[in-house]
Amino acid sequence: MHFHVKKLTAKMNSQSHESEQSEKIQTLDKIIDYNPITVASELWVRDAIQIMHGLVNNEASSQEKERCFCANNNLKKSSYVLVVDSGKLVGIFTERDLVKSIADRVDLADKKVGEVMTSQLITLQKYQNEDLTIALTIMRENRIRHLPIVNDEGKLIGIITQKNIRSALTPSSLLKMRRVSEVMTRSVAISSGEVLLVEIARLMKQHQVSCIVIVETKTAPEKITIPVGIITERDLVRYQVANLDFVTTKASAVMSQPLIPIDPEDSLWETHQLMDAKDLRRLVVVEKSGELAGIVTQTSILRVFDPLEMSRTIDLLQSEVDKQTIELNRVQQQLENELQMTRSRLRNLLTFSPAIIYSREITEDLLSIGFLSENVSSILGYHSSSFFADRFFWRDLIHPEDRDRVINELSKILENAEGATEYRFRHQKGHYLWLRDELKLVQDSEGKAIELVGYWIDITEKKQMENQLFHSQRLEILGTLASGIAHDFNNILTPIIGIAQLLPLKFPNSDSETQNLFSLLEYNSKRGVELVRQILSFARKSSGKLSNLKVSNLLLEIVATIRNTFPKSIEIYLKLDSDLHSWKVLGNKTRLYQVFMNLCINARDAMPDGGTLTISLENISIDENYLQIHNSAPIGSYVVVTVTDTGIGIPDEIKKKIFEPFFTTKERLKGTGLGLSTVMAIIKNHNGFLNVYSELGKGSQFKVYLPAVEAKSNQAKTKLQLKSGNQELILIVDDEVTIQQITKAFLEKYNYRTLLARNGIEAIEIYQQQDRKIDAVLMDMMMPSMNGLKAIKSLQEIDSQIKIIATSGIFSPERIATLNAAGIEHILSKPYTLTKLLNTLDRAIASRKIDA
Repeated sequence: MHFHVKKLTAKMNSQSHESEQSEKIQTLDKIIDYNPITVASELWVRDAIQIMHGLVNNEASSQEKERCFCANNNLKKSSYVLVVDSGKLVGIFTERDLVKSIADRVDLADKKVGEVMTSQLITLQKYQNEDLTIALTIMRENRIRHLPIVNDEGKLIGIITQKNIRSALTPSSLLKMRRVSEVMTRSVAISSGEVLLVEIARLMKQHQVSCIVIVETKTAPEKITIPVGIITERDLVRYQVANLDFVTTKASAVMSQPLIPIDPEDSLWETHQLMDAKDLRRLVVVEKSGELAGIVTQTSILRVFDPLEMSRTIDLLQSEVDKQTIELNRVQQQLENELQMTRSRLRNLLTFSPAIIYSREITEDLLSIGFLSENVSSILGYHSSSFFADRFFWRDLIHPEDRDRVINELSKILENAEGATEYRFRHQKGHYLWLRDELKLVQDSEGKAIELVGYWIDITEKKQMENQLFHSQRLEILGTLASGIAHDFNNILTPIIGIAQLLPLKFPNSDSETQNLFSLLEYNSKRGVELVRQILSFARKSSGKLSNLKVSNLLLEIVATIRNTFPKSIEIYLKLDSDLHSWKVLGNKTRLYQVFMNLCINARDAMPDGGTLTISLENISIDENYLQIHNSAPIGSYVVVTVTDTGIGIPDEIKKKIFEPFFTTKERLKGTGLGLSTVMAIIKNHNGFLNVYSELGKGSQFKVYLPAVEAKSNQAKTKLQLKSGNQELILIVDDEVTIQQITKAFLEKYNYRTLLARNGIEAIEIYQQQDRKIDAVLMDMMMPSMNGLKAIKSLQEIDSQIKIIATSGIFSPERIATLNAAGIEHILSKPYTLTKLLNTLDRAIASRKIDA
């Protein structure tokens, strides 16, 4: 079939009119390849394939080469050869013709080009200065990729291929506007890598495609098709040149990999450039998940330049421009409305903002205010006009102690272009607030200073919190010191309490007065132990051990203390319920002592001119009726302690804050604000609750509710039997000589043998000398030269079965966890009683016998 250019021109003028308004498209003359590869029809197919692959069969004679191969000497790879006999174009042999032959299992070894070529040719007669879209239209409508060009006499002039057209059509703006997803072919011929090459050729012939995508199927988390390679017509030419057996070779062995995938949202301009750079005619399109989405070919890209397609694109663009114009007008009106709203909103924000926005003029002293937000009146009490009327107004309101510093810092901020300072500023009502003042220098394009802009913000509450935190840190330091003193005091008390228990054993026949003195010594030493435990409890802020205790006894101790220490102007009364013998609570004596003492002290402070402090104790049972009043209280029996004063009372706005950490109404350095928050925490830890009642001028009442437990009546007290040893050898390791001696006397009194060591180093030496004859080790944790933990680890390396009892005046949860991690099961707190020592030692030795 032959096409005449002039006959086609009129038909396409209307289609290409809009396209001419875009970037200029080259003429037909610019894309013709005037040096096509031509061969004779009698050339062997195998030689033609070699030529298409850029090779010449060197075994052929020179005459045969000259007769059959008519192209120029610049041999190049090609997708075709034109077949010419006696100067006349008779056919074309392409990669697709080769694929058809392979698919039909034609033996090409003894075939000539004339037998397998396509003889029904579509050509184009060439005239100068014609639009190349003519060639594009012919190729698209006839689904061909090669268009031979002839002159008036039908003589071959050259050829146009898709690659020529794509290289010539470079309106980048048109390609940049389009996406791969708009032109890609979604229906892709696919196959597995296990398929033979001859089947691949049949698939190409069946689907009339130039490539087959090789895929794998992924089933997790969902079934998707993953491209792993591709086989093209050009590949089959290459395999034919290599004499591969298409009947036995699998696709996976020869497929092109790795793939060069593109995304559906890539622009066609990027795709076009990639094809040119890699010399590719098609690219696989892959989703972000890795799934095959389609394929883009040269034909796909050239479709964009089809006159009809370009016309539709221009119409769509014009329509989009019209829509955008309408939208632009709408947005402009909306922006004007929003601008008005923004101005109003900005005015409101400045009015209600906690920060006062302002600017300073660049003057010598930087005191002139240029702008000041109106919220200055609500925060500082002054009208903004006062700052403008008097340039010294702001400076004079700074606290005298801060004024000079602030003025100097203001100059430094100007030098550094930004900065901040904090100072006290007098409110219109007379009190001082803490302000944070942050500024930044504004400069023009030439770097000249225009003004200083900044803000003032009230940080009074932050400063108060910092002061309260400072007081809290001081309390923590005092707690640490108390812990250290308590440790040393425990070391002092240990031999004292030991001696107090040992003396009655040493002198069993002493008179009654001496025995009373022994009892008094033991009693007071135990009181010292209890005092140390209270100190440690306060220092650690721990709840401690719980036990069944009578709150009435605790209140009697507190009342005895405060009657001796509170002002005589305060009358103190204690009221106890007559049935209290049957009511106890499960609690920690030290922590509850802290609760009630704190409430009493607060009551004292609320009565600076004297008054009445009443402490009462009663038993109540909360039922469903009671819950209607106090819905947070669980049903059950409670011991209720009420602390009532006749003081100044608590205002309602303050009553809501009294249990917040660091909140206090006391003067600076007279209270931390931690008392009532600690009280509430302790009560909650005891599963109780607290109610507050107060009236201004009439006093306050705090009611503490603690869950009650029944006391076991007439419970017989059995005397603990002290367990004696069986001549076991015990190593006592302690740097306190008195503790060594009293512990040694204890153990030897109860049938144990002992060895003494002053530190960990001596303990290791003695243990090695005894060759594992030691049954247990009493190890103090705080010693010079080598501490207890290091000594324990060294002893365990010598004997993994060693039984060690760790002793110390302080055992924090962290230290206990460390010892447990080191395999220490037995812990003995100083000062320990004889009973505690013997029972712990008995358990340790028993566990050693079990392990053995």
